Amino acid sequence: MYTFRVKTIEAIFSKYLSYLIIITSFLTACSTNKTPDIVITDISIIDIEKGDVIEHQDVQIIGDKIYKIKDHQPADSKLTETING
Repeated sequence: MYTFRVKTIEAIFSKYLSYLIIITSFLTACSTNKTPDIVITDISIIDIEKGDVIEHQDVQIIGDKIYKIKDHQPADSKLTETING
């Protein structure tokens, strides 16, 4: 009976360890802390729906897509190509 219980515990542990590895891999792949390839800094964005001009914004680009638009901050990474707007 003891042998059966050990095998069951090992099977359960193995199963949960597999799930943990899969979940960790998924969360790592979905990480939002991506480093942009290019940052266009301190520009004005025009909201075409409202007609508002939003000044002092940074546009982060990854690949060929806009990744994020955020308030202007001094460049903090030398790994990213920066274009002053």
